[in-house]
Amino acid sequence: MKSACLTGLRKVEVLELPRPERKNPDDVLVRIKSCGVCGSDVHYYRDGRIGPSACSYPHYIGHEPAGVVEEAKPGSSFSPGDRVAIEPGLNCGVCEFCRDGRPNICPSVKFLASPGVPGAFQEYLVLRESQLLRLPDNLGFDEGAMLEPLGIAWHAVLNLAKLQHGESIAVFGAGPIGLLILSLAKIYGCGEAFISDPLDWRLDFAKRHCGADFVLNPEKDDVPRRILEESKGRGVDLSFEAAGMQQSIDHSFEAVRIGGKAVLAGIPEAQAISYNPHLARRKELQILNVRRSKQTLKDCTNLAASGKIKLGPYVTHRFSLDETASAFELVDGYRDKVIRAVINP
Repeated sequence: MKSACLTGLRKVEVLELPRPERKNPDDVLVRIKSCGVCGSDVHYYRDGRIGPSACSYPHYIGHEPAGVVEEAKPGSSFSPGDRVAIEPGLNCGVCEFCRDGRPNICPSVKFLASPGVPGAFQEYLVLRESQLLRLPDNLGFDEGAMLEPLGIAWHAVLNLAKLQHGESIAVFGAGPIGLLILSLAKIYGCGEAFISDPLDWRLDFAKRHCGADFVLNPEKDDVPRRILEESKGRGVDLSFEAAGMQQSIDHSFEAVRIGGKAVLAGIPEAQAISYNPHLARRKELQILNVRRSKQTLKDCTNLAASGKIKLGPYVTHRFSLDETASAFELVDGYRDKVIRAVINP
């Protein structure tokens, strides 16, 4: 089978590998039909690492897949031909964090495309039954590939920030995660919603598809000042940082109200970031870090199937497996007004 992998910094190759085989009783062979190119994939492509997690080449990539069941054991919950959404993380189930209902921070989790774990930019993948969920008939494979980033937004907005009806929000970074955070917050009844990004076409998407009340460009606007002015000096109840940049982190702390919550969803390129401890202390901010998602696949699938959120518009570009290198060049360069590119093996 074909598999796209990283073979060095900014080097993508498509290799021919043996088709994986089922080894465990609850293994399922899935034919991958779509997989999103995530910002974390681009970190590995551009930097060769995310924090302490470094590539060992060849490094297999892709962790936002959807596909079709090819093989399953007799008596399995799944049959060949079943269309499935996929949970990329396989947690141990026995550690203190798994027992506490926080599998996303399991130290032993095997997460697709992490160093040493297969990725989904390939034709076939073996997964456990527990990682699969039937994809409703009204959702396509590309929409299925959007369920993993939607799960991160769900975890940020509903699990961690615990959004309450009418609370005001500000999102810093209008990539797919930031846009999905905004969309979810609007669906679940937030008040005024601000979003900031230096790319005007992303801000236009936020207005047209996500319900933004105010769009701000940090290269043109004094973003914290504008938010404070519009909120009559109070600031927003919840800020969501979704860019991983020092400026966006600073802005998220400055724009949130006294006693508010600052949720950090972006992945910084830097090994360390800083913040103003006096500002955070005087406001008594709750600073919440987002680690992937937490058992959100079923909820996100149901939400998308209900039509309350439209995932189709987020997928702006599609590539074949042989075109994976071009997909990474597009996403890394913020070209052609890309929101989410997907690989269709």
